[in-house]
Amino acid sequence: MTRAVVSILAAVALVFGAVACGEDDSNDEFKNQYNAAVRPLNQLGDDVVASLTSAGGGSDRELARRLDNYAERAEQTRRRLSELEPPGDTRDQFDDLLAALEQSVADLRAVGASAREGDPAEAQEATKDLIESGQRLRSAESDFRNAVEG
Repeated sequence: MTRAVVSILAAVALVFGAVACGEDDSNDEFKNQYNAAVRPLNQLGDDVVASLTSAGGGSDRELARRLDNYAERAEQTRRRLSELEPPGDTRDQFDDLLAALEQSVADLRAVGASAREGDPAEAQEATKDLIESGQRLRSAESDFRNAVEG
């Protein structure tokens, strides 16, 4: 399952990479709160990339444990974000972002479950779902950032 591990971790890194709102003067308070809330996602992406170098060295259970940890960290970020009040008329884009992040977390948990079960076919399917939800997350984040930055 070593090849699958590398594919899984690469997918996770793509999903939870750098996210942030720009630094212009409008909506500064919200942007600062948002950037602070998503900072752990950036760290998570960095951690996943770092773990790619040692991806083949662990068991399926170790991989599952690592993925569960990543999912919990992403879920904590989603909870922090949900406590923010987005500016003006960006609520719909913000809700779309939260929904996309929630789906990505669920898909990440499914990848972890497939690793725990040691099922390469299930892991491949779950990873595909994670990549797709990650693309939706990236799109939702971009739409939201564009709405905030006007």
